[in-house]
Amino acid sequence: MTVQFRTDSSVSRTGFRALLRFTYGHAAGCGGNIDLRTASSSSLRSVDADNNGLYENDLNCHWLVMGREAKNVRLAFSSFDVESNVTDETNATMCTDYVEVRDGDGPYSPLVGRYCGTNAPDVITTSANFLWIKFFSDGAIGRAGFVATLTNVDPVCGSHVPINATNTTQVGIFKTIHLPLG
Repeated sequence: MTVQFRTDSSVSRTGFRALLRFTYGHAAGCGGNIDLRTASSSSLRSVDADNNGLYENDLNCHWLVMGREAKNVRLAFSSFDVESNVTDETNATMCTDYVEVRDGDGPYSPLVGRYCGTNAPDVITTSANFLWIKFFSDGAIGRAGFVATLTNVDPVCGSHVPINATNTTQVGIFKTIHLPLG
């Protein structure tokens, strides 16, 4: 990393401040690619490098999960304890550390949710075969963290087989789901 500050002699100001954070890398289990194209499932957990039962401070881990073609990716948490605070004024929960989940292949994909606290999120299933996950922890309190399982699943309704509007006849298989009337 290079930071360069250039100035001329025309105006004098106080300068700038910068914050630099170092985090664990892919080799330590903090981020990377998870390939479900050839595996039936994979597990994911928060980084506990010193094995003290708490995730590390100052984490910024990003995972890209790549599922099989024509499948969806399912994320299911089996344990979840991520730092959160309750604000005094509104009694709302503020996520100081969090797990962020996005339905797609990157940080600008549609947000599924940002999660913290001790209640595990419900099972999350993507709309296609990519899932992006971020785990962020500040420099204060570590907790037990999370453990999750990632699997390929069939789409709930139909498939991902594209059918293009053309002048030729095309055949596609469409399935409906049978839900109880109520």
